[in-house]
Amino acid sequence: MQKLFTRYISIVIMISSVIISIIAWQSLESIEIVTAENTMKQRLTQLCEKFDSNKNELETLTNNLHKDYLTRAYAFAYIVQKNPEVINSLSELEKIKDLLQVDELHVIDKNGILIAGSIPKYIGMDFRSTKQTSEFLQILDHKTDELIQKIQPNGAEKKVFQYIGVRRQDEEGIIQIGISPTTLLEAQKRNEIPYVLDNLQLGHDLNIVCVNKDNEKIAYTGMDEKEASTWKLTYDAHEQFNDGGTYTWNNEKHYVMSTTYDDMAIFAMMPQHEVFADRNSQMGIIVICMVVVSIITILVLNLLIKKNITNGIKELSSNLHRISNGELDTVVSVDTTPEFQQISSDINKMVQSILNTTVKVSKIIDIIDMPIGVFEMRKEGDIVLVNDRLKHIMLWSDEEAEAYFKDKALFLSKLKEITNHEQLDDAYRIHKSPDLWVRLYFSSDDDSFYGIITDVTKEIKEKKNIEYQRDHDNLTGLNNMHHFKEMISRITYQKHHQQALIMLDLDHFKNINDTFGHDWGDIYLQKIAMALNALENDHCITARRSGDEFCIFFYHFENQAMIREIMHQFYHDLSMKLITFPDGTKKAISISAGLSWCNQNDTIDVWLKQADIALYDSKHRKRGALSEFKEDGLCK
Repeated sequence: MQKLFTRYISIVIMISSVIISIIAWQSLESIEIVTAENTMKQRLTQLCEKFDSNKNELETLTNNLHKDYLTRAYAFAYIVQKNPEVINSLSELEKIKDLLQVDELHVIDKNGILIAGSIPKYIGMDFRSTKQTSEFLQILDHKTDELIQKIQPNGAEKKVFQYIGVRRQDEEGIIQIGISPTTLLEAQKRNEIPYVLDNLQLGHDLNIVCVNKDNEKIAYTGMDEKEASTWKLTYDAHEQFNDGGTYTWNNEKHYVMSTTYDDMAIFAMMPQHEVFADRNSQMGIIVICMVVVSIITILVLNLLIKKNITNGIKELSSNLHRISNGELDTVVSVDTTPEFQQISSDINKMVQSILNTTVKVSKIIDIIDMPIGVFEMRKEGDIVLVNDRLKHIMLWSDEEAEAYFKDKALFLSKLKEITNHEQLDDAYRIHKSPDLWVRLYFSSDDDSFYGIITDVTKEIKEKKNIEYQRDHDNLTGLNNMHHFKEMISRITYQKHHQQALIMLDLDHFKNINDTFGHDWGDIYLQKIAMALNALENDHCITARRSGDEFCIFFYHFENQAMIREIMHQFYHDLSMKLITFPDGTKKAISISAGLSWCNQNDTIDVWLKQADIALYDSKHRKRGALSEFKEDGLCK
């Protein structure tokens, strides 16, 4: 029988190997195509990201340079304001030019005439005479106080320069600096599409072509000029290849993927022979592996047949021995022959009849779907008898449950571990994610130790939810004033530490409600609540007092300066995060605040009253700012 079985298995494995080889050959083709398309899509994404990155770098560099250039221009204007005579000395102007690290300095009078500068031959030039210089006359016309001109040829010698002008501070006129824009020109060059393509590692087997809406090839890589001239795909063709496709180019089939960037279509293309370059070698490896696996499989099967038939009786004997020792959950499953199957079935039925007398209560609990786990540990034996629901309540895996239920000592240690977890009332939190709470009940008699574990997560969550709704504001989620005071009262005052209570009131909130409605007013309140939540840490409590009034309590700080710094940063963050109103306007949240430095000898109500006085001072002296209450009753 063993030889016959081995022969049949060998025939089946050989036929299966041929079928698998055919399927693998077809699958490899699909996989190679998908891999090529993913590679091209990744390269196109990489290319577009590089364009975006270069554009952002250029914009950042330009902004930084413009700020720097304006600083230098204003520095020159300040020097002239303090010492107007300096413009009459070429040597002094040269020193200033070197100090400011610019290439040219110019001073233009109120008539638009260049009256002084580091380039003597430009003196006397009328700024109305060229298009480049006349742009700066809007400073004289009071249309602007400063002007950063784009890089362009200057009006005198057509040199490519960038000029920056600001209003003269001591009299009517213009202060101008000129800078050779080498850094910016180099950055612009790095942003050009051909440059990006030449410096991006795309792989030797990938061609890239960029075509604009006029069907002009802006740039290409992976081909020479002659090959590029044969490219026939136009800008509109990108829609055809958005999800990939084939295109015959230079008498060879290529796989093409496209995307768009600004007003440009980008095509990535890979030759068919490159796509399938590895298929033959991969197929060879698969065939070799299948041959080896087939031989090993036949040998292993031959060994298993012999082993299972020979050892069947031994396995039956072992199972019966465990059952006689009290391991009633043992399932006999020797099924290598019909005789073994029949014996296994009879033994399992006998054990099941014994178990039915001990787990009826557990079954009833399972039927009525109650979240209750039941267990029994007999004094003799190591096995723990349980209902099926217990492992689900405890979130134990099948492997963990099997280990615990077979080892009474290990199971007891897990119960003890539960009692060391976080406790609320008489429930224990045994998991945080997901949140899980249980209660334990125990009983015993002369022969056994019984227990019930119930899932009370829903009950605990409902209780916590009631407490949360009791202590927090429904709209903003912040603490309500009752809970706020309660939390402050529980904080232990520490000597040499600083505490402060701050009252905040939104500026113009009534106008916002009247203009945009109360629903949007609620959104506005939630936004300030988000800003206050950003302050939450181990030393800060926030609350909504009423309406548009809020409270902050800082505690256990080493000095007042640390609290002032936090509030300074809070106001700075508010000023940077503009809110878009329903009418399209963008404004920062304006909020006035009053601060009371908390004295240990005073009560919370006293601190609130002092903070209220400081808030009143802030609202009537300078809205959108923080005032501090002083012990003399004044504010600062």
